[in-house]
Amino acid sequence: MVIISHPWKDNPLEYLMRIKFPLERAYTAPFVSISSRNLPMRDDAYVERAIQYRAEQVAREEAQKAVERRNAEENNLFFSRPESNADVMYWSRMSLWTLEDATALSFGKDPRKVSWEKLKNYDRVSPFPIKYKEQYELFHRAKLAGQLWDSTIPRVFLAWARRMRVAMPQDLIAAVEDLGIQIADWKTLFDNQEQETQTAIAKKEAELNELRQRIAELTTNTLGSAPPSPVAEKSLGIRERESLLKLVIGMAVNGYGYDPKAGRSDKIREIAGDLERLGIALDVDTVRKYVNEGRGLLPPPETEQKR
Repeated sequence: MVIISHPWKDNPLEYLMRIKFPLERAYTAPFVSISSRNLPMRDDAYVERAIQYRAEQVAREEAQKAVERRNAEENNLFFSRPESNADVMYWSRMSLWTLEDATALSFGKDPRKVSWEKLKNYDRVSPFPIKYKEQYELFHRAKLAGQLWDSTIPRVFLAWARRMRVAMPQDLIAAVEDLGIQIADWKTLFDNQEQETQTAIAKKEAELNELRQRIAELTTNTLGSAPPSPVAEKSLGIRERESLLKLVIGMAVNGYGYDPKAGRSDKIREIAGDLERLGIALDVDTVRKYVNEGRGLLPPPETEQKR
């Protein structure tokens, strides 16, 4: 049986030395088997280069072994094991991510198994806890700036991360997008939401202003700017007066949110204030008087109607 030797596998360093510095062993070995007649004159510079190269290779091998040992230790820690990896399909369906969730997911870890509370005691044996803490701090500062929240919608968070160039696992991004949720630009989402809110507020304000204007016009045309005298009240027809009071109570309830069942309401003062700003002031007692009279025209609650 022929045994084939592979020197580059058996002793890679010696194989390299033999290739690069074939005379190194002859110059440095205590007993030289080669006849001195066949051995070139010793070259000290050659020997020095060979010694330095050997030392560099030994150091490199030791460094590589140290890296391999550290990697083996790192892979054995709980957060490096496969069972600590995130189930992206599960987390992509979550309605909200907390900052802690997002931090763990940014490293592809399951937030239920990997958190700062569990990592903080490993900061001296692994660089991962330090990276985790720095990532969480980045997200926390974004929350303080109003860019993120304690609980953020996944698509909004991923849009923010894309804009800020924060790396997120591609399989997690794909899982969210597969649900039909478009991850748009974060600022666009934020601006659109703010614009929709402002539009809704402006629309509501316009509706309230229209109701206030109608109340003001009716009050000016019918009641005047001072409390009506008994003569004025008598001159107004019963049906016309009831119609006016219905308008007053209807606008107070639907326009100002007045509660007819409340004993006293701050809405009366709000109505009087709006009339004053329009230049057709009525005192609070007068407004309350007509609102109370209009309240008497409202139908009773269903429970009372059935009795």
